[in-house]
Parts: sequence; structure tokens; C-alpha cells
Amino acid sequence: MKTFWAVLLILWPYLLIPFMLVMHILSDGASTTPELLIYCCCTPVVYIANIICACRTKSAKHLAFWNMLMKIIHIPAYVIIFMIGAMLTGQLIVGLPFGLIIVPILVVIDVLLLCTTSAYGTCALVRAKREGCISTIFTVVNIILHFLFVWDVVSSIIVYRKIRKTKIAV
Repeated sequence: MKTFWAVLLILWPYLLIPFMLVMHILSDGASTTPELLIYCCCTPVVYIANIICACRTKSAKHLAFWNMLMKIIHIPAYVIIFMIGAMLTGQLIVGLPFGLIIVPILVVIDVLLLCTTSAYGTCALVRAKREGCISTIFTVVNIILHFLFVWDVVSSIIVYRKIRKTKIAV
């Protein structure tokens, strides 16, 4: 069950467009607003379930692996969201107010996704620290890095490699 939620979180940012297309086809071409609302209502469920699974998983190595995998696979999603936000910000300069509503939503989506995937890394670091695999300074520095865009990917790779090399982590 835990793997299901992790895989769903990996796919979640990429499921918005296919979800909206399928729902649009099923609703015979009606407005896409309900589909977007359904997706937005399901998002907290996916995120909270993943945070709970991360907190309940005992293996630091398992958590670190999933954290690294999520962070790497989400890079294109972050780039796409950034590009959409940049284009909409450009519209603000021209005078179209559409971006004024969407850009803050995109920022919130990015930050919440970052925090949710960072739950795996944070839990891995805490578990590895309790097992004596890593130092306190390494733990604190990498927990901070896990909540900074770009550095979270670098940190997740370093954490996984460090935990994987230890004999205690199973």
C-alpha cells in the first residue's frame, strides 16, 4: 500500500492534463471547472496519505530511495509549472489579469509538492540519525536543503548514497 501512494505521488503532477481530458470527454464537452475542482480536492488526500506513509515507514534506505526517485522524476513538472508561471507573469505585464489568479496557485502547488516529497527525505534522515548512520550536522543541513528548490534534488541524491553505503541501513 505504501508503494501505491509513493507511485501515485510521482505521477500526480503529470495526471492533471490526462485527468481533465478524460473527464471532459465523459462530460460530453461541458466546462472543465468541475474536473479541475475534483483534481484539486483529491490533491490534499494524495499529499497527506504520502506524508503519513513516509512517517510510518521504518527503513531509512527505502525512504531515501523513494525521496530521490520522486525528486528526480518531478524535475520536468517543476520546469513546466515554472514556464507556465513565467508566461502568465508576462501576461500581467501586458495587462491581462488571468495570471494574477493562476500564478499564486502555481506557487502553492509547487511548494506543497516540494514539502510532500521532502517528507520522505526528512523521515529518512531522522531514521538514519536514530540508527547512528549519519551525524547531527549532516541531518540538520540536509533537512534544510530538502525544503529549498533545486538543492532538494542534490540533497536527496547525497542522502540516498550516504544511507545506502552504511551497514546499519537495511
